[in-house]
Amino acid sequence: VLKDPFPISRDVVIAPGDYHFFRYGAEWRLAPERVVAPGLSVWLGEFYAGERLEINGWFDWRPNEHFLISASYSYNNIDLPEGRFQTRIIQLRANWAFNSKLSWINLMQYDNFSNSVGFNSRLRWNRNAGEDLYLVFNHNFNAEGTFSGLTSTRSEILLKYTKTFRY
Repeated sequence: VLKDPFPISRDVVIAPGDYHFFRYGAEWRLAPERVVAPGLSVWLGEFYAGERLEINGWFDWRPNEHFLISASYSYNNIDLPEGRFQTRIIQLRANWAFNSKLSWINLMQYDNFSNSVGFNSRLRWNRNAGEDLYLVFNHNFNAEGTFSGLTSTRSEILLKYTKTFRY
């Protein structure tokens, strides 16, 4: 249910109303425990007052239990009475679990909606159960094209500590 107009894309605003979605599709994937685990999914169905075609593809490479590299692509073709648009998201990941207490997770992502590339790197140390220390680095770029014409827009380094209190 949308109570207010919803700007979903440039020049496309969905009117308030009660919406129901039905979609169907197919998915093919190899088990994520395999060394190489590709996958593909295709979905078609209702989306607000129109239709949506969604195509996702991914490829995971896990040479051992400590390391993962993956790439994924997501495409959406949205056709609404208010307008038509397409979205694309490309993600690259590199994760390394040094041991059960120390891990390093990296994500780089491009999307055509914002024409930006973001990079997130997070080092996590789990000293004890329920206690984590994170060192996080984020960096964003404006992009003229997919991973090209990059102009730095924002950087941040964060140090974060979390503790779970049980009572």
